[in-house]
Amino acid sequence: MFPYQHERVGNEFDILWELFEATINDTITDDLFQRALNIRNVGKTKLTEVLFYVRPFDYFPLNGSSRPFIKEELSVSPDFNSYEEYIAINKAIKSKSDIPFPQLSYKSWNYTINRSDISKDEQDLLKIAAKFSKNELTDYFYGLDQFLTDFDFSIDDEKIAFNVRPEGLRFIVGQRAVLDLDLHGDNGKIQVISDKDFLPITHKYKGNDGAIMVGSNSYDDLKPHWEHVSSQVGKEYTSAIKE
Repeated sequence: MFPYQHERVGNEFDILWELFEATINDTITDDLFQRALNIRNVGKTKLTEVLFYVRPFDYFPLNGSSRPFIKEELSVSPDFNSYEEYIAINKAIKSKSDIPFPQLSYKSWNYTINRSDISKDEQDLLKIAAKFSKNELTDYFYGLDQFLTDFDFSIDDEKIAFNVRPEGLRFIVGQRAVLDLDLHGDNGKIQVISDKDFLPITHKYKGNDGAIMVGSNSYDDLKPHWEHVSSQVGKEYTSAIKE
């Protein structure tokens, strides 16, 4: 929920600790809320989820599964731009439902995953996602988000692909998998390409470029060595351009 060291301006941790204490003491202000939102890698989804973790009966998490539910089932708009507007959403939800937020959050997830109007690809993704823990999914998408930041990939770029497989999720650059979330990962469910074996090797690619996949169960294990990951992903993308 915070940027890499070289991307920080210096006060991110202070702001997040201030937010944590204010959440406990119920003293969050619009200014503090906005300062937290302005931190790189902190979005509305992550912020509302963290507030939910700290005070699950007071703050409702507004994420991909809950937004359709409260909009369609409770007629509450999930859109907000300030703490005051977010609080208004929480009050509106409570006025429409007597179900405590933790149970309502699960109900919203179950509602979304079983919707018949979402595409098959979306249904497959939700079903696979349900097999992993929230931390595993969060760490995987942190890595994916970092790729999108490092290389400014566009969604219609033919040199990248995102696949949903029976055993998990896979992000491909060029001809190679560069980030996997694998149910059966012996050395970690999160597996990422690298040009150096800073973690246990899960796969060695054929060829003379030395590309490998390393495994971990935590994005925190990957962050200190991300330069080796980013370097190899760059090579894969450049190679795809030449082809």
